[in-house]
Amino acid sequence: MSDPSRLYTIIHSDLPAANGIIHIIDRPITNSLPNGPPRDERFADKTIGEILRKDGKFNRFLSLVDNCGSPPPLHGAGPLTVFVPTNEAVDQARDGSILYMLNDAKDKLQELLRHHVFSQAVLTVDELAALSHVRTMANQLVTISASDDGEILLGEKGVRLASTNVMASNGVIHMIDGLLYPPSILPILPHRCDVIKSKITVGPCVHCSYLHETQCPEGSVEMESHQIGCEYANLPLGPTHNKGCAKYCNATEQVAECCKGFYGPDCKPCIGGFQHPCYDKGTCVDGIRGNGSCSCHSNFKGIACHICSDPSKHGDNCDEECRCVHGVCDNRPGSGGVCRRGSCLEGFSGDYCDKKATPCNVDGLLAHCHIHAYCTHTGLDYKCLCRDGYNGDGHSCSPINLCLKSSRGGCDTNAECVYVGPGNVSCVCTEGWTGDGKVCVEINNCQLEGRGGCSPNANCNHIGPGQSECVCKTGYMGDGKVCDLINPCLTNNGGCHKLAKCELKDDGVHSCSCPDGYAGDGNRCFGFLLDELDMNSRLYSFFRLIQKFRHFSEDLSGNLTILAPSQEAIRNMSKAENSFWTTRHRLPHFLRAHYLLGVYSVEDLDNLLGHRLPTLNPSTKWEIRNVSGMLCIGNASIITHNLPAINGYIHVINQVLAPSRSDLPPEPPTVMAFLNSSSSFSLFREYALTYNLSGHLGGLDFTLLLPTDEAVRNHLNRTNSSFLDSDVFQYHVILNELLFPDHLHDGMLKSTLLGPDYQVQFHLIDKNQTAVNDVPLNGSFIEMQYGVIIILQQVLKVRRNRCSQQVSLQVRGRCSDCDGPPRCLFNYSPIREQFPANMKPNCFYRKRVGPRRKFVPGCTINCLRLTTDHSCCPGFYGHECFKCPGDDGSPCSNHGQCQDGNHGNGECHCYEGFHGTACEDCEPGRYGLNCSSNKRRDYGPHHRGMVCSHQNVAAPQPREKLAEPSVVTTFLECSCDHGKCDDGLTGSGRCLCYKGWKGASCSVEIRDDACGGVCDENANCVTGPQGSAAVCVCAAGYEGNGTFCRELDLCSRSNGGCSEFAVCTKVSPGERTCACKKGYTGDGVVCLEIDGCLVNNGGCHTAAECIRTGPNVTACRCQTGFQGSGRFCYPVNPCRTDNGGCSKYALCEYTGQGQRNCTCHRGHVGDGFNCRGTTNNEVYRQSENDFFRKMLFMSETPGLYGDGPYTIFVPLQETNNESTINEWKRAGRLEHMVRYHIVSCEILTLSDLKTTKSVVSVSGYSLEFSLKEGSVWINNRSVVVKSDYTTSNGVIHHIDTLLTPYRLQDKPQLESKTMNLSTAATFYGYGRFYKLIEDAGLLPVLQMPIHQPFTIFWPTDKALDSLPLERQHWLVNPDHQDQLAATVKAHIIRNSRLTGVGQPSKLMSYRTMHGSTIKLSCDKKLVGSVLINENAARLVERYMAFKEGLGFGIDQLLEPPGLGAFCDSLQNKTTYGRCGTCLFPPSCPLRHTDMGRTIRCLRYPSRYQTSYSFWHPDLHGRFSRSGCKRFCQFPSWVQKCCKNHYSRDCQVCPGGVEDPCSSHGDCDDGVTGSGACKCHRGFKGKACDLCASGYYGTNCTGVVL
Repeated sequence: MSDPSRLYTIIHSDLPAANGIIHIIDRPITNSLPNGPPRDERFADKTIGEILRKDGKFNRFLSLVDNCGSPPPLHGAGPLTVFVPTNEAVDQARDGSILYMLNDAKDKLQELLRHHVFSQAVLTVDELAALSHVRTMANQLVTISASDDGEILLGEKGVRLASTNVMASNGVIHMIDGLLYPPSILPILPHRCDVIKSKITVGPCVHCSYLHETQCPEGSVEMESHQIGCEYANLPLGPTHNKGCAKYCNATEQVAECCKGFYGPDCKPCIGGFQHPCYDKGTCVDGIRGNGSCSCHSNFKGIACHICSDPSKHGDNCDEECRCVHGVCDNRPGSGGVCRRGSCLEGFSGDYCDKKATPCNVDGLLAHCHIHAYCTHTGLDYKCLCRDGYNGDGHSCSPINLCLKSSRGGCDTNAECVYVGPGNVSCVCTEGWTGDGKVCVEINNCQLEGRGGCSPNANCNHIGPGQSECVCKTGYMGDGKVCDLINPCLTNNGGCHKLAKCELKDDGVHSCSCPDGYAGDGNRCFGFLLDELDMNSRLYSFFRLIQKFRHFSEDLSGNLTILAPSQEAIRNMSKAENSFWTTRHRLPHFLRAHYLLGVYSVEDLDNLLGHRLPTLNPSTKWEIRNVSGMLCIGNASIITHNLPAINGYIHVINQVLAPSRSDLPPEPPTVMAFLNSSSSFSLFREYALTYNLSGHLGGLDFTLLLPTDEAVRNHLNRTNSSFLDSDVFQYHVILNELLFPDHLHDGMLKSTLLGPDYQVQFHLIDKNQTAVNDVPLNGSFIEMQYGVIIILQQVLKVRRNRCSQQVSLQVRGRCSDCDGPPRCLFNYSPIREQFPANMKPNCFYRKRVGPRRKFVPGCTINCLRLTTDHSCCPGFYGHECFKCPGDDGSPCSNHGQCQDGNHGNGECHCYEGFHGTACEDCEPGRYGLNCSSNKRRDYGPHHRGMVCSHQNVAAPQPREKLAEPSVVTTFLECSCDHGKCDDGLTGSGRCLCYKGWKGASCSVEIRDDACGGVCDENANCVTGPQGSAAVCVCAAGYEGNGTFCRELDLCSRSNGGCSEFAVCTKVSPGERTCACKKGYTGDGVVCLEIDGCLVNNGGCHTAAECIRTGPNVTACRCQTGFQGSGRFCYPVNPCRTDNGGCSKYALCEYTGQGQRNCTCHRGHVGDGFNCRGTTNNEVYRQSENDFFRKMLFMSETPGLYGDGPYTIFVPLQETNNESTINEWKRAGRLEHMVRYHIVSCEILTLSDLKTTKSVVSVSGYSLEFSLKEGSVWINNRSVVVKSDYTTSNGVIHHIDTLLTPYRLQDKPQLESKTMNLSTAATFYGYGRFYKLIEDAGLLPVLQMPIHQPFTIFWPTDKALDSLPLERQHWLVNPDHQDQLAATVKAHIIRNSRLTGVGQPSKLMSYRTMHGSTIKLSCDKKLVGSVLINENAARLVERYMAFKEGLGFGIDQLLEPPGLGAFCDSLQNKTTYGRCGTCLFPPSCPLRHTDMGRTIRCLRYPSRYQTSYSFWHPDLHGRFSRSGCKRFCQFPSWVQKCCKNHYSRDCQVCPGGVEDPCSSHGDCDDGVTGSGACKCHRGFKGKACDLCASGYYGTNCTGVVL
């Protein structure tokens, strides 16, 4: 015992037992064992997870925890006992098992880690020693034993404890010198015997010239031979099938299989081990699909074939008779034939139950055997033997608990041994295991009928004995128990092209469709050439060059073939070449030399070998050649071909194609040359020389905001300066930017030469005019050699844009009507809701007045753009703007100045006389509200306070003191010789004397006790003034009535006045000290959290934000544009996440170092963060347009496509209902009502509507506007309630009531889908023109499907009646039928239903059946009115629908130019079917007519390979490529010129129609003709109207000899 001197009293003694004696004592004996191992409690307040990160000795184990995917709950509440292997122990596992688990078997790693955690209790090493085993979180046992020298050993391999008892808040850590491997994951390394299989496949079929570009499918290897003659479609621009080549590929597949003796997906060893599966007594169902169960041989049974099927047999083959006589045979193969323990019948004992067990004393002899013993006699001698299940010498027998033996009663490691009785146990497999207890195998839930409770749409993953997880299959989501079908469109867009719309159908199948403006099948979508160049990363370098050219979008709008140099080709350009061709004045010529006029696939080019094709650069043509099997254009080869676009193809070439330098115009001047040559900028030129502008620019791109001389003079006069300041000069220079007019957008910010904090802003003001810093731009842009000059009429005022302060940014508003509400850009709000009364106009804006627009005076006020900064308010400091010390509103208690701001540290610099963290108290010896004395020399205006003595003593100054303003004071210090001064803000200034002293300054020693000894020992007897009675007064540091004084412990009262974050320590009676706790700083009275972020950014990276998470505890978070741990951050592209914070309709462009620019997409306007699209986009995007969107949908009216501009009036849903829409829908006239809300041709703002009387809607009906009480009314029926929602091509106004073009009851029911042309002419009232169609014999032509649908421009009956009588008679004269047919055809556009006629754009023109052109344009006098062929006619009625097409009424008969020149007609074109066998040749293409005959063809053509099979088919024998294809025809409307007319415009041949080439030659006529005359012999001249040299006479027949 640890205390032998301690006595215990025995209450009852000598209680006998079979194996000893018991004494009962009065109290338990404590501390009877020596002290156990010490506890490490340094981190007892931390969790185990936190401790592991504190010390490097846990690094290896921590690394496994961090990388296992699903770690044990080391940060949880506990209780936990964790066995952590040392770093050396982990390092010793060098057999690859750790790496394998980290990379390929994390489920095993998770189970390994769980096997190191006991989650039922906190077990110290002493408590571990008392246990035989523990069950870990892996649901498996770890045995606990002791070595010979007393060391604790864990597991079967005897892993030793390295260090113990590291205590944590949620448990304890023991370090061990090895790893504890749960049996369920052994063997760790995979036991796979995978099988390799091979298969021959075919790669993609392509043009044979580009076979080398193709790749075999992933996982296959290219073979030496390839297939010739496969078919590929020249999609999408050409439906023709072509013959090509494909590679043969050898695909090898590795099929997973387990080695012999292993089973399941993880290839676990069979029961008994892979070397002796099923203990060699059965056959294991092994293999990767096996379940590991045993199929026992005959004579054996059991889960592991470990029991003989015959209960009376034993032996290795279960063929030996059991020798058990009077018991139950142990029928296991290795039992030796003994009886089962405890099975002997009464009166028998022994291993074979063959010995008689006679009860003692039955013979009358007094035998002192134990009660659980029996006697054996040998003659007169007897012997006591303990019964089965007991152990002893017979005289003393104790029960045997086999569970406590090392064999655990023969139970399996994963079974519980349950004590049943002496020598008898029951073995029960633990949860997750199954068997008879003697042998237990793990349960695989996934192989049970219930599959671990997993959904049929989930995979069941076995993770340990009786443990499984359910993971939903690909395409499903949920917890695994329940898995719902995932919309495939939500993942990778359902496999559709990234631009396509993926739509889930009701049957779970999804479809892909390309968006509007794109073509393709949804799996592949392509736009126009410009879109494809923009989106193809391989063409990035070439597209960057294209973007440098101002008019690139115009160039790429036609039908072209782009020869795009690869990035490698552009990189291979020499520095001189690159410098020469990439200047702005040469770049257009360089680019246009890469644009072929027309659309050519590589197959088309293949058929044009030897031809020279023109480019968009007029002087450049390129020859098509074949060089060594490669198709070449100029000096370049096509390396990637047939990249489709809507308006052409893109072919990637391996070299740039540079045009001839001799054709280039001279280059523009340098900026200094321009300034030297212009007299309007002489002042700026002087400053350019002074401030070395050329040196700043170097060879960089730039934009110079150039003020005129007058602007500079005005600036100097306004600022009263004699010269232009350097900052002002540099503020007008923008480097690395070329800002052409079409590159500027509203809100654009550009850094100037002053740096990124100084930016200029381009924005829109009234009339959509662009301004820079509120200075309007007059459109003067001059291109320089390296830059752009923008002329300014004012000098810009320098602005520092980025000061990171909280501001409400005021920006210039938009000029608008002074009587209306102020207008701002986009989401900015005006500083006032209305203009001030009687505000004078301060700007001009463009407004429609009657039939035209003009500048009118208006008003503008500033608008607010709210921005958030990160500056701290006064009295706050640090990154998170913590409050300075002191009460709210009183930083530093108003007794000092706080070091505040973002970078301040919150320290208070106290005024004179004050001290403390918050300047909350007086300096020692000072007292009173102002910490001053009553006797002082005061030169200030008021009284300051009181002091104890008259001495001038300097007070200590621990930090810099700040004198208060307006007062000069000499402060005196309170002085007590033998006592304490009652100082401080609430002090009285009196001296409190120590024991034995008295007096005002405690300077008088008390020598006599005038109080008669009644005073407390800690009190002074003090005599009052003028001999008054003496009294007892407690000494300093004590309190009481004098006769009783107790020690004053300040710390026991409110922590002694110390901070709650401080430790109060009593140092003497009435004295204490305050010390701030760890992580805090201050004087103890006020303790502030230490802001770790103020020192070295809290250890965070410079690109990280430091976050204060506690007292001197920090966390780090990388800033936007960076990633990492925070302690280290590296730049990333912020555009990859949430589009970089840009609008979803903007392009986020990464600029490096985590920065990005936001630019609205084409067709959108805004600052990149707020982008608005076209009018059509915004109608569908904004919820307030839902009602109008429903109208569009129900009417089947096409959207507002095209360039616009549009003005639309959108009814609000709150004030309208669908009944009216349904009524118009039933009448067949909903389209008329919907289009009545749309006005084309012009953007009409609210201000414009106030001065506009009437406009024509897209439906053709007029809208009337009026002004009532400041509001705009439409047709005196509907009022504009919300106005001027601007879009990129129009404006949207919201109205309260639907607009109707006419009274519905006045119109008959319209059945346009069943009405034919004849009925429509009568219904709509156009019978006169219909009669002309009949007279011209065109009705049968128009009924042909090839022409339908068609659009007809119908002259009204009134228009035809107004023709001169001669013209009317001419039209009906049968002799003029051909001319009449041509005239009628000039009013019809075939094969098109033109729904956009009411919304004309600048380039809207159509070719008629006659061949002439109809051009549509807007009437500039009446908004919305549409003119035809520049006022040749006007639309008077629109959208007259009928079955065959669409009609538009016009007010004039169109007289087509070149009557008799165009002869467009129907022509049968010859085509062919695909080449195939002559016995069954493939059919003709769809809608093509089979002519009933075939022609010979080559089935496997090779374009460049020499072949003789055409002449000698027998050379190829059975591989002959000869075949047949069908002869087909299909009708086509062909553009043709009449006889003696040529070119696309069908001009007349020289000499005229009646006498082409003067009848002395043949004209090269037709659409493709040149019009050149090939003169007969003897004639010459353009029209063959001259005699050739040597010929003369009227017919040039004479020959001069």
